[in-house]
Amino acid sequence: MLALHVVFWSSQSRVDPVPVALAVVTLYLARQRSELRVWLAVVAGLLVTVAFSSHLPIVALFAACTFTIRAFSRVRRVVEGEAVAEGMAEAGPYRRETPAEGPVVRPTFVELLERVAADERLRLLTGALFSSYLVFWTARGFGSAFPHHLLSLDLALVLGTVILSLRGARLVIAGTASLVLHGLVVSHMVPVPTTVLAWGIVALTAGFVVLFGSVFGTAWLGRRTPPEQTACPADS
Repeated sequence: MLALHVVFWSSQSRVDPVPVALAVVTLYLARQRSELRVWLAVVAGLLVTVAFSSHLPIVALFAACTFTIRAFSRVRRVVEGEAVAEGMAEAGPYRRETPAEGPVVRPTFVELLERVAADERLRLLTGALFSSYLVFWTARGFGSAFPHHLLSLDLALVLGTVILSLRGARLVIAGTASLVLHGLVVSHMVPVPTTVLAWGIVALTAGFVVLFGSVFGTAWLGRRTPPEQTACPADS
């Protein structure tokens, strides 16, 4: 009924159906059980918008709303409850093919409303941060190419990255570094390689950066992970 009312009033007045449809999709996706389904739908919508439409700021705004609503709301999850004995199993005519007589125990499943886990909330807030950045970045006009970077907007992105990384998010650092590097390249502060030798130097440098980053990351994770305690054998 609500959808019919929306369609009726939009036909009587000049209402853009795109924000209305995106609002409905936002509320629907934010309540999905699977986080992967939410990410796939949002990323697919952004890619389709970039390729075939000029409504990228609006779609990015609703993507940020989707991530934020899901991060701070309760979602439905199905958990396994206690097993219930339904009755006695009947004996069949053949003893070899009939299980032992006794109560039939079946698992039960309970649907609960609970908040998302802490690691999922960090991933969702990371998506909301980059979607919000995309909103303000493309709000000045999005056509065949992205607009120039704004220093204040990039600084706000770096600040949000620092806050989320201190909370435990790590993928946000890679995304912010990519956007900052893109801003430096398009502003000609970092020269683009033009020869084979220059590209080779860039690839070699990037390889060493990844190598040392993985080594330091492994060492850092090793210090944070507590060592496994092995039980000592009892004295005989």
